[in-house]
Amino acid sequence: MNILQFLAELKGIDRSEAIARANKWLQKFDLVSKAHRKVEELSKGMAQKIQFIATVLHEPEYVILDEPFSGLDPVSQDIFKAELRALADAGATILLSSHQMNILEELCDEIFLINNGKELFQGSLSQLQDKYGNFVLKLKLEQEEQAQMIADLPIVSSIKQLAKNKLELILKDGIDPRQLLLDLPKDLGFTELNLAKTGLHEIFVKIAREAGNEK
Repeated sequence: MNILQFLAELKGIDRSEAIARANKWLQKFDLVSKAHRKVEELSKGMAQKIQFIATVLHEPEYVILDEPFSGLDPVSQDIFKAELRALADAGATILLSSHQMNILEELCDEIFLINNGKELFQGSLSQLQDKYGNFVLKLKLEQEEQAQMIADLPIVSSIKQLAKNKLELILKDGIDPRQLLLDLPKDLGFTELNLAKTGLHEIFVKIAREAGNEK
């Protein structure tokens, strides 16, 4: 509590308001019982929460966060996401650096990809997917043997096995995904089907390799 109060006061917040704001944030993150513990005594996830609180306590116009989700459990991640959206809705500009691409897909309006210090792309997620992405179909088959039924479809670029009976089909460039659905064998049995654009992680790996930066 003392360090949060001190940091808020450095930003021009008076003591009583700083304490009130700190208590509000500690309650949000279920840290009231840890209010007077030293940061080094906290778990990594708890320390991440304290660092986040210290960053936003004075309600800044610009927020810069580096790997803020590291060490957080799924419930805490959802709280962080909600608070970041609330800050953005309130007018804050947030610069978020992370290797957790799935979270960036959820939160970011603009994407800036860097690899080995070089810019790979800047723009919206939809622009990135339109430029570099393909359509991906994920299927969970009723029987493992049925995988052979779709292995040689001409419009499929590659097939990856994700788990038992579960496949990921990546379409070739420029293919209308509706064509794949028409080309699936009529007697193919499946219990799950998901069609989407290539994710941010896969696109980053693809363009990093194309740039000759694969390690």
